[in-house]
Amino acid sequence: MSNVKTATRNALDRVLRIADARVITQREELVTQRQYARVVQNLYDIHIEHVFPALREREGRLPLISKLIGTEISEAMHLLHWLQNAQDSGEGDVVEMGVAQGSTSALLANEIMNSGRHLWLYDSFQGLSRPTAEDRLIDDIEGRGTMHSYESAMSFPQDLVRKRLTSVGFPFDRLHIVAGFIAEELRDLPDVVAFAYLDFDLYKPILTGLRLLGSRTRPGSILMVDDYGYFSSGPEQAVRDFLAEDDRFDLVVGPRNAGHFCALLRR
Repeated sequence: MSNVKTATRNALDRVLRIADARVITQREELVTQRQYARVVQNLYDIHIEHVFPALREREGRLPLISKLIGTEISEAMHLLHWLQNAQDSGEGDVVEMGVAQGSTSALLANEIMNSGRHLWLYDSFQGLSRPTAEDRLIDDIEGRGTMHSYESAMSFPQDLVRKRLTSVGFPFDRLHIVAGFIAEELRDLPDVVAFAYLDFDLYKPILTGLRLLGSRTRPGSILMVDDYGYFSSGPEQAVRDFLAEDDRFDLVVGPRNAGHFCALLRR
């Protein structure tokens, strides 16, 4: 690196240090990406060999797992396991509620590409809804200080989600994107739900989503809830309240070293 480049980088580093950031070269970025790809491959292989040996391979899966944001690799492997079981057990479409940037949506789309099933995606595209009394702040993941300061946080444009799905080649005639905050009067829903991934972060939308989807499940369907016991107390409370209303589901809580999630297995 020339003296001019070194001096420029050092000057930028001093400025960026205020924002807890630094300059990296393209070569450093490439090395980091390759190292992370090896980590993903190794963790994937370990899960296949020791945890989910019956999980069938799917082309394009590993790069999509590598691009997940906010979802640990171990949680993604549980998601794939439950998704496969739900599909093997019968009919129904696949749902994601709370799609954020669409990285999990792309993974789901790739997995059901050749199944003929439809993919239903629900998001406000305006960030989180207003927290309620059931939402106690457990993990201040963005350092905002209070639960209510997270209203409208984590907002991503719908176009970003569509671009991710275009990149995996999912047919748009089997895609349904429903924009807006979730409500009990929602009618734009699949007739039968085989698998759903709910990632609304808060009590009210999670409970509403479970109620809407639970009535459209069949034996063998699986509803997976993210952030169970993490960020907000709401998702865990919503699951408990839903199970008190509908006793057709068995609760399976994911291992704590694999993330923070649970699955409701329909009997």
